[in-house]
Amino acid sequence: MVGNNAALRLGAAALDKVAGRKPSRATRLASSVARTLGDPKKTKRLMSVGQVVAPMLAPVALKAVDNVRLLADQQRAKKLGVPVDDVALYRGPTGPVRARLDAVAAAVRELKERRGGDATVTDFADRTMTTLTDLGIAVNAAAPMPAARRKPTVAAVERELDKLERDLITHLLHSHD
Repeated sequence: MVGNNAALRLGAAALDKVAGRKPSRATRLASSVARTLGDPKKTKRLMSVGQVVAPMLAPVALKAVDNVRLLADQQRAKKLGVPVDDVALYRGPTGPVRARLDAVAAAVRELKERRGGDATVTDFADRTMTTLTDLGIAVNAAAPMPAARRKPTVAAVERELDKLERDLITHLLHSHD
C-alpha cells in the first residue's frame, strides 16, 4: 500500500512524463522509494540487510556521537576556562557566570592561603567571599527566571564580578608594598 504523499509524488511523476518534463530529483527518489517499499520481496530483503548491518554500524555510530560530544565539551570547557570534567556543572544560561564566580573564588582563596598573614588581604578575602556567596545566590535565583528577567540579573552580577576581579588584580599586583 502506497501512502498518500507517495501517491501524490507518483502522480506528479506521471504528470511530468505526460507533459514531457524531466521529473525532479525528489520526485524520482520518492518514486523509487515507493516502488521499493511497494514490492514485498524488496522490502523483505531490505529488512534482512538491516538486521545484519545495523548491529555492525551501531557501535561505530555510538563512537562517532561520543567523539562529537567530547569535542563539544572540550570547546565549551576552553570557552568557560574550566576542566572538561567540570563542563556539566556550568550548563544552562547562567553557566558562564557561575564559572566566573568559581574562578574568582578560587583565586581569592589562593591569595588568602599565600598571604593570609596580611590583615589587608585577609579582610579583602573575607569581604570578597561574602560578596561572591551573595552573587552565587543571585545567579541561582536567576536561573529559572524567564530570559527577560534573567539577563539583567546576570548582567548586574557580571558587572559586580568585573569590580571584584579588578580589586583582586590590584591586591595581587601590590603584593609586597
